[in-house]
Amino acid sequence: MNDSQITESQKKGVKVFYRLPKWLSISVKLLNVISTKLTTRFLWNVFTKPLDFRMRDVEKNFYKENKSKDFFSETSNKTIKIYNIAGTGPKILFVHGWSSRASKFHKIISEFKSQNFDITMVDMPAHGQSLSKRSHLPEFSDVVYDLSKNNGPYDTIIGHSMGAIAALNAANMGQKFRNIILISPAAYRIEAIFRNFVSLFGLSEDFYVKSMFDSFEAKDGRKPIDYGPDKFASDIKSRCLIIHSEDDAQASFKVAEKIHADIENSKLIMTEDLGHMRTLTDEKVITKIGEFISS
Repeated sequence: MNDSQITESQKKGVKVFYRLPKWLSISVKLLNVISTKLTTRFLWNVFTKPLDFRMRDVEKNFYKENKSKDFFSETSNKTIKIYNIAGTGPKILFVHGWSSRASKFHKIISEFKSQNFDITMVDMPAHGQSLSKRSHLPEFSDVVYDLSKNNGPYDTIIGHSMGAIAALNAANMGQKFRNIILISPAAYRIEAIFRNFVSLFGLSEDFYVKSMFDSFEAKDGRKPIDYGPDKFASDIKSRCLIIHSEDDAQASFKVAEKIHADIENSKLIMTEDLGHMRTLTDEKVITKIGEFISS
């Protein structure tokens, strides 16, 4: 299976995730006729604004029980909320995915708290209790890098979905972790994420992916494609555990297989019937993570 097939297989999952109204797709097509520049700006604004999913009671309790404090990320130039549960054990950093939040790790954190780990969780910009309206993968990576630099070193980093890719990027940027745990990693090649997104609107994927890339590089000076694990995963030297469910509709399990093939010191665990999010609450998965950290 090549990357274009991976992208094709995920399109249904992307549609379910965004649930865009039909009128919006029609409006964007009309905008495309008027101005490709305005269309690119619109796509970028939608792409970088996380969706706000309903918070369950167990997550509300998480925020009641864990007091936040501000952390200023100099690299991203943003202030975010972090949460710490002090412990005498190894330090662990949790990094959530896109349109997610720190509270999604509530079950894993509850288990690790009982084992006296020193735990830090983060709400990324525009997520959870952190402010700002938009964010993106390079910014996620900047935040993880700065947290590791200023509050670390962390023995272990646990990332879910896009947070997993940010964790790899922070390691690639020079931060040291004994263990890197990737749960349902979101992408191998960054272009695939953009193509899946543009496909929602029935527009030219080739044209608008390039246009969005060029626009970001012109403003930020960095290339989005450089943040894909395909560009650097083979250079990662940390012990790495990768966990992915075969029925994940949002991130193909082939992504996990490719990252595993690139990272020499990695272990891959494939699960079933957990989708993209239930990997975070499955007791067997949590046990495997604990065993890996302790080994």
